[in-house]
Amino acid sequence: MRRFTVITLSILCLFATNVSAQRTYKTNSVLASGVWSKVTVKDPGIYKIDVPFLARLGFNTSNISSGSIRLFGNGGSMLSEANSDIPTDDLAENAITIIDGGDGVFDGTDYLLFYASGPDRWVKDSVNKKFIHQKNIYSDSSCYFITIGGNGKRISSQQNGSSPAAMVNSFNERIFHEHDAVNLLSSGKEWVGEEFADAPGKTLARTFSINIPNLVSGSPVTFVSNCVARSINAASRFDVRVNNQLIQQVNIPSTGPGFYDLFAQQAQMSTDVLFSQEALQINYAYVPGGFNSQGWLNFFEINARRHIVLPNSGQLAFRDWSSIGNNNVEFVVSNINSSTQVWEITDELSPVR
Repeated sequence: MRRFTVITLSILCLFATNVSAQRTYKTNSVLASGVWSKVTVKDPGIYKIDVPFLARLGFNTSNISSGSIRLFGNGGSMLSEANSDIPTDDLAENAITIIDGGDGVFDGTDYLLFYASGPDRWVKDSVNKKFIHQKNIYSDSSCYFITIGGNGKRISSQQNGSSPAAMVNSFNERIFHEHDAVNLLSSGKEWVGEEFADAPGKTLARTFSINIPNLVSGSPVTFVSNCVARSINAASRFDVRVNNQLIQQVNIPSTGPGFYDLFAQQAQMSTDVLFSQEALQINYAYVPGGFNSQGWLNFFEINARRHIVLPNSGQLAFRDWSSIGNNNVEFVVSNINSSTQVWEITDELSPVR
């Protein structure tokens, strides 16, 4: 009797799990009909597609209705590994804006603009009000699909509201460097970057140049280093200097000589420092623990505070932790002109101008 009860309970649990996991899927993909072309981007930002570019993609560019141009894509970051996160079924249509002179025909010098998030993403650290990068380990590009036909989704406009409760003229900058070059065991997802070693053809020090324009004076910069080393029976370390100022000593435990010992050890360190210079020379120097010790830079991250100043050419992506929860904030952007546009991209598939 006891065995029968256990079996019945197991069956009921499996049945309940099956029911809750059911989903409704689209009957067919948007790619099942029409003429399509794929474009890829490597970095986040606003991209421009003009008439000659559409022609190079293979589209017939004579007498194109501006409203019929459509763009699809789901961003470029890695899919979540959590079973509870349900990804978008098929490709989602992205909102775009068309600059056609108002005649409704896409020709001549007309063009469209769209926002692409790129292959990597930033994860919010709400406790520390910082950002943690997540590098896409499967692709260095994100893909978007263009077609002509039907009525395309367009970016909406939002006008200024009432008088602001707060004004913001600086933002949270975020920068990372991660060069996936070596998989130490030729297995698994973990890749490391630049190698450090005291051996012929190798080097014990490397320098990286990072520029943070319009850095807010007196605001701490959070610097995160993640390093890996293989040093048998003796600890090793990385000395990190910025503009010749020692800011970190990342100590990495030793590894054992045994076949089943860890091949390498990893260590991460976060430091808040003050910089007066905007141009940073970041130097990593590996101090080996013994003969044949090797080190690798996995990544470094920088979280800093910058003034919102539009560069003379190009774009500026900005975000602000201090305004979270306040829906009535005015962002003061310097160095703008009459053609400057501001896009709100919290929903990257449906920006608001």
